[in-house]
Amino acid sequence: MILAGFSVFQGQAEVLPVTLALLLSALCFGGILPLDKLADQSWTDEHCDTAIRSIMSAMGILIGFGWEQCFDASVDQIAMETNKVDIAFINPHTAKAGLTLFCCLLLIPAWKKYMIPYMVAEGWNFTFPLRIEDVPTMAAQMIDHDKEGEEEKEEEKEKEANRIKKEAKVLKMKRALKEISGVVEENEAKTQTKSTVIGSSYEELAGDVVAALTKQNAALRKEADEAKVACLKAQKMLDSTIANMYSSMKNMNETVARIESNA
Repeated sequence: MILAGFSVFQGQAEVLPVTLALLLSALCFGGILPLDKLADQSWTDEHCDTAIRSIMSAMGILIGFGWEQCFDASVDQIAMETNKVDIAFINPHTAKAGLTLFCCLLLIPAWKKYMIPYMVAEGWNFTFPLRIEDVPTMAAQMIDHDKEGEEEKEEEKEKEANRIKKEAKVLKMKRALKEISGVVEENEAKTQTKSTVIGSSYEELAGDVVAALTKQNAALRKEADEAKVACLKAQKMLDSTIANMYSSMKNMNETVARIESNA
């Protein structure tokens, strides 16, 4: 609208779009280059880089629409000139169809040969072959790039396999912990059962002789004292064993927690 306000463009419907397209291209190209350098800096984070790339994409779309308007106005102006031709099948409609077909034949092969390889194979990562001698170099770079991609895939597969092995190891350790806990509980139950049996195994002595009863009582007391000492020793050993097992279980739980955090 600003350009159309200048008198030099009055009555020049085809010159105005061309000038607008050239001006937009110059301004946007001048803006894309510093923005691209800015996005490549290490001090810009991911969100900032995404915003910069979005602005660059918008500039590219703006350039495309500017030249699309230029082609559209040019085709209209050329088609209008066919009204001066006396040939029957040449008119603005056939002229527009022919010019559209010409544009397709001109642009589609260039798009297929140059634009699509860069978009699909990310050709901007490699040197543009300005000469025939540059083509083998660019092809070798693309092959190396594909090999690097395969190596990255192999590394990802190896990491996944290591993760699966760690998970299997963690499950195995959890099962071992459950088995140890079951053994500890079983030992505690057996200890309680033995204590009950020892407490209920005494029988009444036969006879009414005091001396015999006193002798038997002394013998039984001695045996009870010996059994008590042995029971205390066994209890201490059992307590020590249980304490060691609980300490081992605690260490294993900490190891499992570290493995799960690393996984």
